[in-house]
Amino acid sequence: MRIHILSDIHDDYSRGSSGTYEIPEDLAADAIVIAGDIAGRLSRMGSHWLIRQHLRTGLPIILVAGNHDFWRSSLDAEIGRFRDRLSFPEGIHLLDGDELILAGTRFIGATLWTDYEIYTDAYTAHATALRFMNDLKMIRTDSYRRRLLPWMLAEEHRRHRDTIDSLLATPFDGPTVVITHHAPSGRSLLGGRATEPLDASYASDLEPLIRRHAPDFWIHGHIHQRQDYAVGDTRILCNPRGYRLAEKGRQRAEIEVKNFDPRLIIDTDDTRPLVTGADIDVAIDRPSSFQWPFGQSPDAEA
Repeated sequence: MRIHILSDIHDDYSRGSSGTYEIPEDLAADAIVIAGDIAGRLSRMGSHWLIRQHLRTGLPIILVAGNHDFWRSSLDAEIGRFRDRLSFPEGIHLLDGDELILAGTRFIGATLWTDYEIYTDAYTAHATALRFMNDLKMIRTDSYRRRLLPWMLAEEHRRHRDTIDSLLATPFDGPTVVITHHAPSGRSLLGGRATEPLDASYASDLEPLIRRHAPDFWIHGHIHQRQDYAVGDTRILCNPRGYRLAEKGRQRAEIEVKNFDPRLIIDTDDTRPLVTGADIDVAIDRPSSFQWPFGQSPDAEA
C-alpha cells in the first residue's frame, strides 16, 4: 500500500495572497495519512479542508487530531462534533483510540498527548507547560466549563497509550501503521533527546512499547522537523509542513519546515528508514537493513 503522509499543515495560518494549502491531486498513492494540526478547530475549518482534499484527490484520508485541532473548543467534545458534522464518513476516517483496516493494512491512531515524564523533572515540565503551552489557554474541558491542566493531558496520554498497547497486542496478518500527533520517542526531538522542560510537551518515551509490539510504521507530527529513523523494527516518520512564515509584498510566503515533502509517499513493503535530525546511533537498532542516505554507513572505509 502506498501512503502519502504529512502533518502540521496549519492551514488556519495560510490565509492571504498565498491561499490555502492543497494536497497534490496527482499523487500515486492509495491513501493519505495526516498526523494532526490541520486547519484550526477540527469541526469547523478542519472539516471543510478535509472534505475539499478528499474530493480533489479521490483518496481516503486517515487522520488523528492534533493539539491545535482542539483550540477554542472542549477536549471532551470536539471529536464528537467533528464526527457529527462530517459529510463523507466513508472517505475520511478520524482515529481516536481505535483502528481501521483498509486494503489489508491496519491503522491504529490517537492524539496521544504526553506524560510529561521524558524530561527528568516532571514537576518542572508541568510548570513550564502551564507557562508556555498555548493549549492550556486555548482548550477547555468538561464541555468548556473547566480549564485544561497538564495532569488532565497526562491522563489522556495514558488512556491513548493503553489503548494503542491493547490494539497492537492483537495479532494482525498485514502491515500495521500507528498514527499519533505527539512523538513516541525522544529521538524525534532536536538533538535526539529531551534537554529542556518544554520537550516534555512534545514527546514521550514509548520505545519499550514500540519494541515489544514492533508495528511496521509509526507516523507522528507536532515536532516541526522532518524525521525518518528506526526504533527496533519500527520505522518512525514525521513530515510536517509547519507554519507559513510572514509574506513580504507579493512574494509567496515560505513555510517553516524547509524540507517538508508535499509528495512524500511511503510503501508499506519498505520499512527501511533514512537518517535525519535524530542521533545517528538509531542505526544500531537495525544495521543490516538501514538505508544510509549516501550509500554507505558512517563506519565504512573512506
